[in-house]
Amino acid sequence: MFTTIVVALDGSEQSNRAADLAAGLAKESGGRILAVHVKELMAGRAAGPIHVNEDEIVADIRDRVKRMNEDGIKAELQVTSTMTGGPAHAIAEAAEKEAADVIVTGTRGHTAIAGVVLGSVAQRLLHVAPCPVLVVPESIATGAHSPEIAGTTVAG
Repeated sequence: MFTTIVVALDGSEQSNRAADLAAGLAKESGGRILAVHVKELMAGRAAGPIHVNEDEIVADIRDRVKRMNEDGIKAELQVTSTMTGGPAHAIAEAAEKEAADVIVTGTRGHTAIAGVVLGSVAQRLLHVAPCPVLVVPESIATGAHSPEIAGTTVAG
């Protein structure tokens, strides 16, 4: 069903759960994953990435994608940059370019403050995505539920 899956990763626990769910979907369908990480940049005097540990976040995401490949899931990572508030558009563009069947994302990530001001990335994706968006709720990310999706159990 899902042959091309885009998963939005920001290194948060919620995005890690979304990655686990995407991996289960890809394994079930024999599909492939494009993991997208968007570095949010601030302009002005404090120019640079929003997260001071951005290099560590990217390294962790690279390791996650490597483990997917080791588990037999064809996965690759795309890292891109955008100004604050632009991640949803960058993720949607990647999904469009890849002709993705679905985008998988968590509900809250590392950018909670930006989310309050600009709206969450997941919410914005619902408006700009070229394909369906599967949003993994925070309750799943915190272990309140262990849903079965396409025969794949997502551990809490």
